[in-house]
Amino acid sequence: MNEQSTQAAGSAKEQFDLGVKYFYGKGVEKNLAEAVRWWKTAAEQGQAEAQYNLGVCYGTGDGVEKDPAEAVRWYKKGAEQGFAMAQYNLGICYAKGDGVEKNAADAVRWYKKAAEQGDAQAQFNLGRRYANGDGVEKNPAEAFRWYRKAAEQGYAEAQYEIGLRYAYGNDVGKDPAEAFRWYQKAAEPGYAKAQYEIGKMYYFGRGIAQNYISAAKWTIKAAEQGHAEAQFILGRLYADGNGVQKSDELAITWYKKAAEQGCKEAQHYLKFTYPNGCTEAQDWLTKAKAALAEKELKRGYFLAEYDLYTAS
Repeated sequence: MNEQSTQAAGSAKEQFDLGVKYFYGKGVEKNLAEAVRWWKTAAEQGQAEAQYNLGVCYGTGDGVEKDPAEAVRWYKKGAEQGFAMAQYNLGICYAKGDGVEKNAADAVRWYKKAAEQGDAQAQFNLGRRYANGDGVEKNPAEAFRWYRKAAEQGYAEAQYEIGLRYAYGNDVGKDPAEAFRWYQKAAEPGYAKAQYEIGKMYYFGRGIAQNYISAAKWTIKAAEQGHAEAQFILGRLYADGNGVQKSDELAITWYKKAAEQGCKEAQHYLKFTYPNGCTEAQDWLTKAKAALAEKELKRGYFLAEYDLYTAS
């Protein structure tokens, strides 16, 4: 045994730490298989962090042959010792049926254990389960409570969900200003859905002073991340010259990006932006008509004042 190996043999924690060094190449040459070996040595002595890390390696195939069932076995050992990250990952395995039979109730059970220890991802997932009644009885109040806990820890998806509820008065009193506050928390680090909602609020002046320039700023951020509705709205902003310099070329570019993702409103608007008789425009119009026939067009889209086929 070399000096490091002798030291590592002293305790499970030291063995775990040596595994970390090998995994990340800290002070030793990076060697994933060697990391797994040391984590397994520590895990077999009951070291919960090592059990979790070993589970991750079996789940991803890093340093060892991928084995979802073995990942679950090690997650469960760590989870039963109260290690929150192992509890959360075990919940994910039950939710997806990865390495274990799919079981929504067991997913909820393990999410809740992790959530009660403050794991923000688990709190968010638990909130979603209560919101949808998946593996647990539907309970909007509980959903809001767990979303709020995750949101207060800076979890962007949860902040967005809280914003939605205040914006539309779902499960809580309608409060546009509070909606804007939570959307902004999620939007600033880059959450596209929240950026889109802020763009809408600035455009309409809901909960904040109307400001087309700010509307364009946030809509652009969401559109550049591939948010289809934001891409459509950005097309409208360029077509109308609201908050940005008017540009038919850029309007077409953003309509096309949205249309290619299936945005029916963008498919429709391309009919009127492209020259008459353009084959591609006719194709988009056909798709929009088909969507309308199937009642797929949704109400309430930002700037959605459509008289769809008057020019067809």
